Amino acid sequence: MAAWSDSDNQRFERALATYDGDTPGRWELVAAAVGGGKTADDVRRHYERLEADLHRPPGRGELVAAAVGGGKTADDVRRHYERLEADLHRIESESGPHRHHDDATQSNGHHTNNTGKRA
Repeated sequence: MAAWSDSDNQRFERALATYDGDTPGRWELVAAAVGGGKTADDVRRHYERLEADLHRPPGRGELVAAAVGGGKTADDVRRHYERLEADLHRIESESGPHRHHDDATQSNGHHTNNTGKRA
């Protein structure tokens, strides 16, 4: 998958605000809105990675900023994640909790590790 530019991320955030979790074909619509050859799987994985990053320990901003480069600072990264988190909370409040549909999610929505214990 190609890297995500600031422009891609802006279109991604707008598309998430437009197409909530109940929208049929959501990821296809988001991918079309982002453009740049992004597929439905690309945008879904990007969403899941960003969502997971929101729950990582503090101090990660410096590492992410260094990895992203382009003069980004830890504050830039923090502001970006705060915007994404606010968008996710707004989307979830409008459409109910976001649920992953993968093998790691039990029917009650709790994630488990490979041992079956709650993660």
